[in-house]
Amino acid sequence: MIVIPIRSKRINKNEDILEIFASSLKKNKLKTGDIVVFASKIVSLWQGRVVKLSSIKPSKKAKKIAKKYSMEPEFAELVLREADHIFGGVKKALLTIKNNIFIANAGIDKSNAPDGYAILWPEKPFETADFLRRKIEEKFDVKIGLIIVDSHCTPLRLGTSGIALSFSGFEPVSDERGKKDIFGKKLKITYKNIADSLATSASFVMGESNEKTPFVIIRDSGVKIKENKKTISIKPKKCIFSPIYPKGLI
Repeated sequence: MIVIPIRSKRINKNEDILEIFASSLKKNKLKTGDIVVFASKIVSLWQGRVVKLSSIKPSKKAKKIAKKYSMEPEFAELVLREADHIFGGVKKALLTIKNNIFIANAGIDKSNAPDGYAILWPEKPFETADFLRRKIEEKFDVKIGLIIVDSHCTPLRLGTSGIALSFSGFEPVSDERGKKDIFGKKLKITYKNIADSLATSASFVMGESNEKTPFVIIRDSGVKIKENKKTISIKPKKCIFSPIYPKGLI
């Protein structure tokens, strides 16, 4: 598998990321079977999902949370508005669920945003991934998969890795149940998470600071390009971490 980083100029609010992607390819021609990865922040910028913090009026609840977790009250208010659930947190970060994903601060981030602003997660991420994929396929006459990626934290591990906020054009999981291991025993519960594995590969070369690498092409992954039907989300009661979920919400 080959992971190809695609650098670009700095992308600003409401700019056409499809045109920027096309112009940034240069000598890297797309091929059928490629997986194209877009950083979630540039998708959010394209959608105008950028908020001036001084325009936010924090509620009493936001002020209380901000004091407890050493956050700006305006930022805490944004998290309250965007998160589906809030469980608690640590200094500067709240543990939340957004779009059925455990994520810090509902995915809201001030890094790589102008001073005094915050960037929210993209709206309608799956519809957006479908749209971007089809536009790229039309423009370059190829069949591809597409992932919108962000970074997230793994419980009890230091640092971030990639996670697929959404995907289009390939099945995100492989059901390994019934296959045999090296000793001939049949696997009983194993699924292979393809989307997040690819997202982590892309996130590694995208970087987290000033790399200006918002696009990645993953080539020769062996992933079959097709209209996807499966999901990687599961119900909370089936999640292995469910016994340690906090019972009370903020």
